[in-house]
Amino acid sequence: LRRLNPRDATILALERRCFAPGAYRKVLCVSRRVRDEVRRYFGVPDEALVVLHNGVDVRRFAPSVRSERRRAERERLGLSDRDVALLFAGTGFERKGLAYAVEAAALVAKDAPVRLLVAGRGAEGPHLRRARSLGFASGLRFLGETDDIAGLYAAADAFVLPTLYDPFPNACLEAMACGVPVVTTAVTGVAEIIASGVDSYVVPSGDSVLEIAAALRALLDPVRRESTGRAARATAERHS
Repeated sequence: LRRLNPRDATILALERRCFAPGAYRKVLCVSRRVRDEVRRYFGVPDEALVVLHNGVDVRRFAPSVRSERRRAERERLGLSDRDVALLFAGTGFERKGLAYAVEAAALVAKDAPVRLLVAGRGAEGPHLRRARSLGFASGLRFLGETDDIAGLYAAADAFVLPTLYDPFPNACLEAMACGVPVVTTAVTGVAEIIASGVDSYVVPSGDSVLEIAAALRALLDPVRRESTGRAARATAERHS
């Protein structure tokens, strides 16, 4: 049915035109994953493909900014000092893997007062019902879209994005720049710059719920969380 959608057909035709011989001098790819896909699907030769990972504003997203804003932002969100705040941010909840974030957070909530904050746009109902069935309804909160994502990084203890496909999600790099450790998947381009277990955590895929929960449990330890956050900041500084 999607092949009959005129919008999708138009986008695919435009892509074929953009990647046709003579239409480009170089193709800048935000990750090795994207490079490989452009080579595979459009036949662009290796000598024309350049990998250039996304960058982040390390002044806007910084541990110092997070420290200054943390108490006020957590109070605004009704978080106590004991609460471990996990942040999920993205539009298109299905592709970004929110269902798996909910399941993993519900598992970890058996060990600690975990709160999953969800920023972005998508269908909330299925995830609320799933959280309710897992006994995690009180731990899940939808915040909608925001133009102040830095405030949410300030309130968060960890960032979780079990995405099913992502060329290179800026949100992960922004969180790392703030000193917030990330848990994401190997199918996203940002995983290419992460040393898993050192500056953040990479799990095999979005549906690796047990691995996501294990990574989040490791980050329940404030000492581990702090050291991982410092390493995450150092990584982000190399991608400013």
